[in-house]
Order: sequence, then C-alpha cells, then structure tokens
Amino acid sequence: MNTEDFQFFLRVAELGSISQAAKHANIAVSVASQRIQRLENHLSLRLFYRTTRKLRLTEEAKTLIEHGQPLLESFQILTENLKHRDQQLVGNINLTAPASFGVQILVKVIAEFLKQHPALSINLDLNDQNVDLIAQGMDIAIRIGKLQDSSLIAKPLCINQRLLCASPEYLEQYGTPQHIEDLARHRCIVQRHQKGITDTWNFIDPLKGDKLLNIHVKGHFITNA
Repeated sequence: MNTEDFQFFLRVAELGSISQAAKHANIAVSVASQRIQRLENHLSLRLFYRTTRKLRLTEEAKTLIEHGQPLLESFQILTENLKHRDQQLVGNINLTAPASFGVQILVKVIAEFLKQHPALSINLDLNDQNVDLIAQGMDIAIRIGKLQDSSLIAKPLCINQRLLCASPEYLEQYGTPQHIEDLARHRCIVQRHQKGITDTWNFIDPLKGDKLLNIHVKGHFITNA
C-alpha cells in the first residue's frame, strides 16, 4: 500500500472534503480523487459515501483510521530513527597506525571524530610494523610509504614529506655529504620491519625531470620505529 495515499486519505477524513485536502496538498482535485480511488482498489474497500454536498466515512474507513493511523505513525517514527541512525555512526572500529603519526596527528582527529559520533568506539593500535590486518582483526590501517601488493583497498590521504638531517656533531666528525650518492658511505639510521630491513632510501631529483634515485644505505643503528 502506498503510504502517501493513506496519509492523504487521513487528511480527507479530517477535513471532510476531497477538494479541501487537494488544495492543502497543492494538487488537482482529479489527482486527489485518483489517490482515494487507488487506495480503495488496493484495499478492495469503499471508504466514503459521496453525495454532491457531503462526504461521509464508511464503517470500514472508520476501522481503518482507528487501527491504521497508529501503525502509520509508528512506521514514520521507525523511518526517522533509521535515518538518524544512518547519520549517527554506531559500533567498533579497530585502527592501526604508525606511532609518530598517531601521537602527532591521529589522536586529535579521533578525539574530534568521537565528539561527533559518541556511540562509536575506536581501538587505536600504534604500531610501526605492518601488521596482518585480518589476523589482528583490524578494520583500517594507516601506512606511510609504498604499499606492498595486496587485495586490500587503499586510498591516499596526504603527501608525506621527509626531512633529511644530521646532527652538527655527526657532520663535524664524518663530514657533510655533497651529493645524494654520498649517503651510501655514511652511517645512516636503518629501519627494520617484519619482512626484513629497509636499507634503500628513495629520492626524486627535480633537476633530472623528477627522476627516482634509489640509494642503498647502511648504518650501525637499526630500529623498528
């Protein structure tokens, strides 16, 4: 049954006039009559006794209003609640991200996000290792750098700009590299992860048409941070 037809029927019953209900709904009287006729055909009921001067409810129509109107109101409340639920996130999200990114950026973002969605729970795992999302029960992972080939769906969030730096004491003792290739002869910080060690640093040379340069580095300090 078309709920709009039923709502219109209730308005006709309230006003006691199809023409008045049509005027209120800003539709033609002929369209209004079609709505009532369509509802009657669907229910196989006669809803009004019609005369040239008066419109009177049938007994079936009175019963329909008595029992149907509360059901319609309940249905409208239900649909409004469902719409509100679509806007209000509910449930749990397991999120993993690098420790530095999580502490500096993500914690503030999550705090603001939870203000907007207080029924939501977020479990944040700060981990610099590329954990197995399925095995660890993670819903979302934020990663920095080139992603490994997988069936996971990934979307870029932002450009991560890195700063190449050294302490004054180090430069005084070992010298300042003059070219990117000189890094291969310096004591660099090497990152360790689950699948091994990342000992290649990637650079883009704007003077050579953004050519990618891969520099193999080594060092005496290895960390998973």
